[in-house]
Amino acid sequence: MLEKLPDGTYTIPYGENAPTETKPWTNMMNVSPLGDTAVCTYSIDHPVTDNPRYEMCGLRQSYYKITVSQGRKMRRTAVLGPEH
Repeated sequence: MLEKLPDGTYTIPYGENAPTETKPWTNMMNVSPLGDTAVCTYSIDHPVTDNPRYEMCGLRQSYYKITVSQGRKMRRTAVLGPEH
């Protein structure tokens, strides 16, 4: 899932709160692709279609929509994804 910015570019969603609703039993996986900044990721079981700010796309397709440095961060995170 990518976040569409007002200027039409895309970024990896990042912030204090998760971009989608999480439950107490949501498995939050800690990753640190941003150096010293703690980052969490989690799996969602359905496409996000009710918020035009976010766009669902496959990992390969996302590399064509984000910057090179963001792609590097995602690759490191994606390697950890299947473990949960």
